[in-house]
Amino acid sequence: MVILRTGEHVWLEIPSNSRVPIGAVVKDTHNGQILLEHWISARNISSIHSMHPSSAQGAEDMIRLGDLNEAVIVHNLHIRYKENNIYTYTGAILVAVNPYEELPLYHTTQIHLYRNRRIGELPPHIFALADTCYFNMQRKRTDQCCVISGESGAGKTESTKLMLQFLASSSGQHSWIEQQILEANPIMEGERNYHIFYCMLLGMSSEEKKKLKLEKSSDYKYLTMGNCTSCDGRDDTRDFAQVCSAMKILLFSEQDLMEINRLLAAMLHLGNLDFQNAMFGNIDGCDVPESIHLSTVATLLEVNLMELKSCLTRHTIIVRGDSVSKPLSCSQASDGRDAFTKGIYGRMFMWIVNKINEAIFTPTSKDLGKERKSIGLLDIFGFEHFNTNSFEQLCINFANEHLQQFFVSHIFKLEQEEYNTEQIPWQHIDFTDNQHALDIIALRPMNIISLIDEESKFPQGTDATMLRKLNNFHSKSNIYIASKSVHDTKFGINHFAGLVYYETEGFLDKNRDLLSSDLILLMHSSTSKFLKQLFQVENSSNTSIRGIIRNAGLSYQKITDTNKSLSTLGGQFKQSLEQLMKILGSCQPYFVRCIKPNEFKKPLLFDRELCIRQLRYSGMMETIRIRKAGYPIRYSFSDFFHRFRVLLPLSSASRDKWDHLACCIDVVGAVIGKDEDWKVGKTKLFLKDRHDTKLEVEREKALTSRAVLIQRVLRGFKDRKRFLKQKDAAVKIQAVWRGYHGRKSYQKMQHGFQRLQAVIRSRHIRLKYQKSQAIITKLQARCRGYLVRKRLAQEKNAALVLQTYTRRMLARNKYERMRKSELLIQQELEMEKQRQMLQKELLLQQEKENLAMVEQVFGFLPLMSLDEIDLDTLPLEPEKVVDHLAEFTFPKFAATYFQGSATDTYIRKALHQPLLYHEDHGDVLASLAVWKIILRFMGDLPEPVLYTPRSSSQTSSVITQIYDTLTRKNNNFQAGIKDSMQGSPRSDQRARFSKEISSMKFKRSSKLAEQISSQLSSATDIQVEESSLIDKPMSMLEKVHFIVGNGILRPEIRDEIYCQICKQLSGNNNKNSYARGWILLSLCLGCFPPTEKFIKYLQNFIRGQQIAHSSVCMKQLIRTMANGIRSEPPSWLELQALKGSASLEVPVKIMTGETVIIQADSATSAKEICRKIAQKLKMKDIFGFSVYISIYDQVWSLGGGSEHLMDGISQCEQLARERGDQEKHAPWRVVFRKEVFAPWHNSSNDPVSTDLIYNQVIRGLCYGEYRCEKEDALVELMSKHYYIKYGEVLKDDHIQNVLKDCIPAKQLASKPSIYWANLLKENQAKAQYIIEKIPTLLVKEMVVNYSQQQWPLLFSKFFEASRFAGPTISRNHFIVAINWKGVSFLDETEKKLLDLTFPELTGILTKRAEKSFGQCCVINTLRGEQFVLTSQNSEEIAKLLLHFLDGLKERSLYAVALEDSSRPLTDPLDSKKKTLTDEPDLLSFRNGDLLFLNRSPELQNGPNWTNAQNERTGNSGVVPLDAIYIVPALTKPSSEMLRMIAMSPEQRKSELISSSFDEFTQKEVIKPYTLEEFSMQYFRPPDPESVSKAFLQRSRGKSQLWAHSKEPLRQPLLRKVCEEVDLRDYACQAFIDILYLCNYPSKQSRSPVELTDQIFSGPVREECLRDEIYCQILKQMTSNSNSLNEQDYFYDALRQLNDYIRKSRPTAGAPTFASFQLHFMRKLWVSVLPGKDIKADTIFHYHQELPKYMRGYHHCTVEDAVNLAALIYKIQYKNDRSQLINLNKILRDLVPEYLLRMSAPEEWKKNIIASYNKHEKKTVEEAKVAFLKHISRWPTFGSAFFEVKQSSEPSFPDIVLIAINKHGVSLFHPKTKELLVNNPLNKISRWNSGNTYFQMTTGNLVRDNKILCETSLGYKMDDLLTSYISYFLSMQQKPTNA
Repeated sequence: MVILRTGEHVWLEIPSNSRVPIGAVVKDTHNGQILLEHWISARNISSIHSMHPSSAQGAEDMIRLGDLNEAVIVHNLHIRYKENNIYTYTGAILVAVNPYEELPLYHTTQIHLYRNRRIGELPPHIFALADTCYFNMQRKRTDQCCVISGESGAGKTESTKLMLQFLASSSGQHSWIEQQILEANPIMEGERNYHIFYCMLLGMSSEEKKKLKLEKSSDYKYLTMGNCTSCDGRDDTRDFAQVCSAMKILLFSEQDLMEINRLLAAMLHLGNLDFQNAMFGNIDGCDVPESIHLSTVATLLEVNLMELKSCLTRHTIIVRGDSVSKPLSCSQASDGRDAFTKGIYGRMFMWIVNKINEAIFTPTSKDLGKERKSIGLLDIFGFEHFNTNSFEQLCINFANEHLQQFFVSHIFKLEQEEYNTEQIPWQHIDFTDNQHALDIIALRPMNIISLIDEESKFPQGTDATMLRKLNNFHSKSNIYIASKSVHDTKFGINHFAGLVYYETEGFLDKNRDLLSSDLILLMHSSTSKFLKQLFQVENSSNTSIRGIIRNAGLSYQKITDTNKSLSTLGGQFKQSLEQLMKILGSCQPYFVRCIKPNEFKKPLLFDRELCIRQLRYSGMMETIRIRKAGYPIRYSFSDFFHRFRVLLPLSSASRDKWDHLACCIDVVGAVIGKDEDWKVGKTKLFLKDRHDTKLEVEREKALTSRAVLIQRVLRGFKDRKRFLKQKDAAVKIQAVWRGYHGRKSYQKMQHGFQRLQAVIRSRHIRLKYQKSQAIITKLQARCRGYLVRKRLAQEKNAALVLQTYTRRMLARNKYERMRKSELLIQQELEMEKQRQMLQKELLLQQEKENLAMVEQVFGFLPLMSLDEIDLDTLPLEPEKVVDHLAEFTFPKFAATYFQGSATDTYIRKALHQPLLYHEDHGDVLASLAVWKIILRFMGDLPEPVLYTPRSSSQTSSVITQIYDTLTRKNNNFQAGIKDSMQGSPRSDQRARFSKEISSMKFKRSSKLAEQISSQLSSATDIQVEESSLIDKPMSMLEKVHFIVGNGILRPEIRDEIYCQICKQLSGNNNKNSYARGWILLSLCLGCFPPTEKFIKYLQNFIRGQQIAHSSVCMKQLIRTMANGIRSEPPSWLELQALKGSASLEVPVKIMTGETVIIQADSATSAKEICRKIAQKLKMKDIFGFSVYISIYDQVWSLGGGSEHLMDGISQCEQLARERGDQEKHAPWRVVFRKEVFAPWHNSSNDPVSTDLIYNQVIRGLCYGEYRCEKEDALVELMSKHYYIKYGEVLKDDHIQNVLKDCIPAKQLASKPSIYWANLLKENQAKAQYIIEKIPTLLVKEMVVNYSQQQWPLLFSKFFEASRFAGPTISRNHFIVAINWKGVSFLDETEKKLLDLTFPELTGILTKRAEKSFGQCCVINTLRGEQFVLTSQNSEEIAKLLLHFLDGLKERSLYAVALEDSSRPLTDPLDSKKKTLTDEPDLLSFRNGDLLFLNRSPELQNGPNWTNAQNERTGNSGVVPLDAIYIVPALTKPSSEMLRMIAMSPEQRKSELISSSFDEFTQKEVIKPYTLEEFSMQYFRPPDPESVSKAFLQRSRGKSQLWAHSKEPLRQPLLRKVCEEVDLRDYACQAFIDILYLCNYPSKQSRSPVELTDQIFSGPVREECLRDEIYCQILKQMTSNSNSLNEQDYFYDALRQLNDYIRKSRPTAGAPTFASFQLHFMRKLWVSVLPGKDIKADTIFHYHQELPKYMRGYHHCTVEDAVNLAALIYKIQYKNDRSQLINLNKILRDLVPEYLLRMSAPEEWKKNIIASYNKHEKKTVEEAKVAFLKHISRWPTFGSAFFEVKQSSEPSFPDIVLIAINKHGVSLFHPKTKELLVNNPLNKISRWNSGNTYFQMTTGNLVRDNKILCETSLGYKMDDLLTSYISYFLSMQQKPTNA
């Protein structure tokens, strides 16, 4: 009979499905009855059994339970579950029971608690398992995985998130990338579970929903199919905000978010489409009725509406090449619609996954030493068993079968097999193996999955035929349960978790879930780039566990051909599952078994039957048994010995033999014990989990003790060595001192006798000197008088000679002018007679010529627009909207600015003065001349009679004649320029250079800009009497050239020209004149714009004319203003294009022989041409390509910049005119070719540009542009050309073609062709690229690289320049050639005058030279030379050189040290210490050392530091960029170059100056005044063992008073402080406080603020202590070898801030270092009590808090504001009451702006004055303290405020005010100052910042609150919050450490 006592735990057997007894407690016993939950009678007493004591209270690890049965397991979980202990161990397997409530288990304290702990040290927790994974990954360097399994609702996803957050926190990086990983979870969860639809509909604003035409969730069929549109406990609005903020953190752009929302909305609208039956001919089909959803879908998907309808209702297939389209039934169309929706969603989901991976993934390093290891967390769908199970449940349960087999294999199979292999005594444990079920489902031939796939591929296959086939093959299996009858459509499978019946209806349709090819093609026709990207072609292997993505090819036939076999959903799912299992098999696994306690998701409700079922099918009973009996920890003998050999006992006999087996047994026996349960196998040692934990703990203790022992021995050795050194030094010092003292006494005596001798001798010498001085004084006076008289006589004679020559020159000049005047008068009389005779004839012919010419040239204009119309009969137009130009009318401008009586209307007579006022007389004459030509152009003035032969005009252009006319009056122009140019005009230089420079790549300078602009600036007059150009007959194009040319040359008369044209167009009724005027206006607008004064009037004038030409003129004006002023007048081509008889399509020839047609206009620049060509050719590398233009034998470059294309064409037409040809026949050509290589040019980057350069080289060889000095080089190029063009096989006809392609005709004719052919064949036979069959593209790259190296001068940019200043060279006028090697100065014969490589250049800048010379370029070299060059292209020269220098420095690997490093060489011990920290080693170097830079991104240590290796020492480390000079070179610089770089600028210049400067005396270097020298005079005597102060200059030991010391002072340093008894103790204590600040060990915990208060309080009161404190601080800084951390240096932080600003806010043209202001202020307000430290309050605290108060950051009442305003007034104006009268004016300086509206100004004034009267007697300092005391009562006192934009909390406003202080982080409403939320510092779990974001998480890891802020000050918020939390953590740890 069982005797039970009250309180005893028992088992009670009760009837149940599981037949498992339950645990109970005996409450009472009476008369044989037992009271448990109810009375148990005596006859039922047999149902009660005693419980083992270990099972009564529960166990943390179930392998420690005394009983081992199902009842014990479920009872143990039940007991712990009721106590909220939801985690239980089974060895290393974690069992987690879902509590369905929030438990206090996941705060930040738990994260720190479980970090670096082993399983079993602390209560079971999921953090412990995560830390174990992390620890084993680091220790074993193997991948880890954690399989989290369980039924749906068991808590798998929450467990995964907790592990992920713990691992992110454990990494300790506190970086933005960790936050990105965590933020991926809400996105994936929302997308994966379709929550995003509900969140979107509730979280979107009404405006956004209106754009997408969305309503509430109940309006959409897809969302109401489950009859549930809301979920308790979920806040969809907040979830949507979190998803959006997470996407921002993961670098999703606003455009990405918009595209995703568009597709999500389209899916909802797709689900609402209805289908209705319809007849198409005699075929049944369906149709989509018109609805708002259909049109919305077409709009959102950006596809054609009709095509969408057709694709939804019809299906097109191709059978043997024929296309057949058949209508779909309503059900088929509905299924297709659903498949279409799934296809879009699946592709979008995969795109989001890839987008997240791109944001958080960094490619693996190629360095094998840095191989990455990973921890994989598998959260897969749980086992599913519903009332109706379909194909989806089969796939999910199939996956769970695989995971169960993985669990079984690792826990049971492999473990027991290893025990047997190692011959360990083992009792086999039976377990449930689901391998047979897995074989039936997917592994055995003819398995269920393969049979379903097979039936899916048959067109006539149905669900019924599939079920029959399954029954036929598997009906005899005990795993497969066949259908009960023919009509039964279900089959069953005995899974490891139980029997599940599957409904086969719809199986095949779901397995064939393929997207319609018509819809795929429709998506490719969409105009949405995002949608096209989703439907790009994918590989068939691109599958996922969560979704399957199928191929979406572009070929219609490939998609729709029924003969093609497409993969099924089941097959793809199986394939992806196999890949997953392969990945899991390569990792060390851990398991988490999640248990669902009840089906109702209620807390503290434990359903025993449900839990028992889950424990049974998970094999937990067998798991506990094998874990309890097994040995999960296994080491090979060698691995165990190498890890734990430190624990080997000293008494071990195997210690000397190194027998691994014996040593392992000794270690385990000593540490664990021989009686413990551990086993020794054949090759391995088998241990329990607790054994491994104990071994690890003991190993760590042993290593720590050994490290302490080593440190102790080394420190003792070091101290003994230092003591012996000091002892030897003291003995030597004593000996030297005695000798020194004796010598010093002797020297004093000897000095005394020498002084006496000197005094006596000086007396005699002084007398002699005085006599000699008197004689010399007389002699000097006479000599000086003679020299002065002689100089005056010479100056007088020189003045007479100068006057003589001057008078003679003036007389000659006057005579010449008189003679010329007489000749001119005679010529004018004769010419006047001829003019009068021919004038009559010319007048008669003029009218006829005008009419004919207008019809011929301008006949394209419509006649009707020029007919005379009665304006009174025209209907009135509707009144237009008045714009900003309406008031700027031309009559208004004329009335305001025209001179005299000039009007704004049309006239036909000459002007006596210009319309506008001009100061320059030349501008006045030019304006009158232009007026005449305008009248003649418009036909309002007859042409003059031809009075002189036109020989000159026929052979020269008008522009040339203008130049000749303008230069005739300026022969004496700038003699300085003539000297600098060696007396040769630039035009002659240009012609000579153009012929002799082989590449002919000059930019042809405009005569307008080159010769005349400087002459016009010197006010050269155009005398009408001398200008034959004006008074001669001219063609229309010549007149245009004259008018436009003057407008280009003279900017001052441009408005004058436009005013003259507009005047002649106003009120002009002459059809011919009116048409010509508009043509002229259009041509002028294409060349130069008006000034700002007239531009609006001109725009209004053009727009107000209702003719076809107004739009043309407006376009011309806009383009000219955008691209700049032309340098040449319009060309004939432009005139024809304007006329309409020709287009401005310019053919451009490229080097491949092809021609590219480019559309151009008058303002088209060379840069635009290059860009258009690059776009057409799809070029990537366009640098160095330029536009060339050629005519006859002249070629010049237009470059690739702002040069106008039409200027070049105009120049060509002028050259043709000068040669006697007509402009329209000018044979110009435009060519696009490579001009210059970049020094870092890489031919492999752009195959297109490489091909162009290659063809350019081959053509250049043929025409002799590129010449090879040796035949071998030419033959090599020919061989490569043959290989590229024809391949390997040699043919004679091909050889002849290659010879013609590569050899100039003369050179080819000089020798027989067979000679060249033989050379080519010989070269082909041994060519390596032919033997290795290198691709032709690589051979082209070889040719291009050879050309770059061989002909650098031919691939150069050429510029004409003159030496303005600098070192002398043989020519003052030369050519500057810039190529990839450097800069060369050439003469006209290509002879190099000077070569400068890029490493020799130190500086390039442009500046304005003297007015006559214009812009200049300054080139500074290493030798101290400075070349000042004048050129029209100075800016382009400087820009190109700077581009090359900057690019070389970015790519250079060489640098030179400019100074000695401040870091001394350290001993090996220091270097070993350094390797134990994260601080990078600083590289030691000397001035002039060559450093090899390592630019690997992973080795960079901030923006102002770089990693380098010293060539001299071979050491590597970090160097500051400001201490080195990066050599702009890609190859190692020469030793001479290194020597020049290492020299200072003064040293470089000293090599250039003459030896005469060496005689100047050098300034004496003043030695710095040191603390050592100060100590000799003012310090107290040293301690008795120290030497005397006379020897301090020679001894620099650390024991000196003035040097660094770690020992406290016994007495003050200064002698005067030692004499003050009251101050002596304070000074010694202050030095101890200084030591504490320098990390001196202390038993008491004192904050830095307390220490500084203690140090500085005394000097504030006592003046004599101030020098003492300074000396103590300097003492600790003198000879101190302790280096500071990098963060301790101010300028390092400053550089980091500057680099951050440059990266986050890039600005073009910004300086290299941004300007800054340095503020010294309080950062942490932790121990601030106003009034405690008056100095700090008045100097710092008040001035920091006042701006925060005035900006309205604090919540303040009116009464507080009045009191504070009075205090502020007191502080600002002291006792000045005069300002109180004007208090209303300064009220904004006293009261925050948001408070001003709460009272009237007078009320404020009255109250403030009353309050001021109360504070009037206070001083300014007292008022500041009172102000601080008042605001210190507010909770926001001492806060740092940030106004940010938040998007994570919908209930908060968009803009919030964040306050960070010692209390935490608070959010306030920016307007009302209402506290929204306060987050204490101990509740903040995570925070980090990005470039424009700050993110903070509060609460625990299960239910956290996130806030995401958009702000550029995120880094500042991050730093401040980190500082506060670090401070409080350090304060908490100090008492513990003490």
